[in-house]
Amino acid sequence: MALPTIATAITTTIVKQAIGVGSNNVGALCSSSNINKWSKFKPVRYAQVAPNRGAGANWWQAQDGNCGLNIPNYPSMPAMFSALRSGVTMWNYLQPRGGASQPFRLADFAGYEHAAKPPLVPMRLNPTYYASLGTMGTALDLRVQSAYELTINDIGRTYNLADMYFGVAICKQGTSGYKYMTDTVTMGNGGGGGINVPIGGELGTYEVVYFLAATPKATFNDPDIINTFIPIPDAMQIVDIQSSAISVFVTGSFALMQADYSITIYNNQPIPLTLNGCNIAFRYGNKAPGDAMVVGEKNKSLGTVTVQGNSSTTLTGNITAVGADYPTLGGYLYFSNLTNTAYNKRGEFEA
Repeated sequence: MALPTIATAITTTIVKQAIGVGSNNVGALCSSSNINKWSKFKPVRYAQVAPNRGAGANWWQAQDGNCGLNIPNYPSMPAMFSALRSGVTMWNYLQPRGGASQPFRLADFAGYEHAAKPPLVPMRLNPTYYASLGTMGTALDLRVQSAYELTINDIGRTYNLADMYFGVAICKQGTSGYKYMTDTVTMGNGGGGGINVPIGGELGTYEVVYFLAATPKATFNDPDIINTFIPIPDAMQIVDIQSSAISVFVTGSFALMQADYSITIYNNQPIPLTLNGCNIAFRYGNKAPGDAMVVGEKNKSLGTVTVQGNSSTTLTGNITAVGADYPTLGGYLYFSNLTNTAYNKRGEFEA
């Protein structure tokens, strides 16, 4: 619950109780690290001892318009990535330091909300994504703020956050090969709800950065432009991009003209996988999977196989009356399907 909004009702007693500080000293209270930076009303660096607190007053935005927050901006992607990689402090609270230019004002606590939360939070990404799925979903969690919490419309005078565009950049760790794209509508007009980032050609460990941009850039392929970038709080996340969410493993054994097989299909995507026209074949060692079958080889239909999301299934069985020439030609198993040939797999016989 916010403190009273009437400045004359603010006392050192209720302030120290609200922020959990034992001192009655106004300077100690106004510069405390316990102050919630996301409260709209709080002590800020503003060069007036008794600013206007009536209708339309904007003292709470501080002298620079950033509402008591340290919000750096960068003119290029390399500059932004360099700052994030080096751990530059950003979005921290800038308490007043006292004196004529930054006086301590107990009345700044009028309307202070100690339980305030940030107006925008990056969606947490999964540790692993798969290039075969094509895209990586990203979004901001945009809260409906109370009258005592900061909103995107409140923050920033030169670059107001509501007038900027949500964007996502990716860069393979250890490189400078960044790519970025943004929403095509501003935050104030409904942006931030989601960007599907293309990852079809990516493999490896990537830094993913959420930011706001002054100018939109709708796709990775659009030409780079003069821009201004503001990383949002907790901007950088690390993800691993692997080639495929689907893995197929085939093993088997051969004895007495019988090929025993075990086929395990792993589906690491969240949705079910259906493979139609599945088959397992015994082939001689001198034959390619696409060659016509000869006497002693055989194909066995497995029909349609469905693997639930984030799960696996194993198919076992045997192919009989095959491999009369196995002692001289050798042989192998070959799993195939009609849905996606990328999941066809050769398997060797165990010794």
